[in-house]
This record gives sequence, structure tokens and C-alpha cells, in this order.
Amino acid sequence: MEKRFFKQGSFTVEATVVMGMTLLSLGLILFLCSFVHGRACLTASAYEQAYTGREQTPAGLFGIRNVEKSISFGADENIVELKCECAGGWGGFRQPIQVEAKRKKQKPVTLIRKIQAVKQITG
Repeated sequence: MEKRFFKQGSFTVEATVVMGMTLLSLGLILFLCSFVHGRACLTASAYEQAYTGREQTPAGLFGIRNVEKSISFGADENIVELKCECAGGWGGFRQPIQVEAKRKKQKPVTLIRKIQAVKQITG
């Protein structure tokens, strides 16, 4: 009579626990990647709008809903604020994202004149 080290069915139970933890971890990693990607795209869009002074709509972002814009193009600086929700997976959970970009306006003519003045002084 052989001694069995494992009872029959123990591998099935272990596989169930391991696969459950693996799938949960994979789902959490995908959600985190979606959140980070959405935040990076919104930040890039906000800074681009503040830098160029041109309003645009960020489109085609996976899991991003209800984008609200607050744009202020002033005489000295541009301020762009974007608020949205990153879609969650289970139970309708949504993570809010808020991004703000400020850009002080550059006056190229004044900058060029300052550079030319420094060049004339230094010879």
C-alpha cells in the first residue's frame, strides 16, 4: 500500500487560490495602468493648451468620463484646469482626476531685445 503525500483534490484547491489571486492582481494592475495613462494624457493636454493658448478637447482616452474644463487665457499667464473621472471596474466606482497647468506668457520680442543688448554689452 502506497502512502500518498497529498490527498486527492488538494492541487485543485491550490490552483483555485493561486488563479484567484493572479486574476485579482492582474485586474488591479490594469486599472492602475488605465488611471496613470489617463492622468498623463490629461496633464499633457492641459500643458499643451496652456502653452499654445489654444483650446482643444482631449478625446479618445480609455476609461475617462465627464471631462470638465476651466480655461483662463489672461494677459500674463494661461491657466488650464481639467477635471474628470476615471472609470473603475466594479460597483460603479470612479476615481476623480484633477489636473492644473499654468504657463507664464513669454514675450519673444522683449526676450530677443534683451539678448541683443547683452550681446552688445559683452562685445
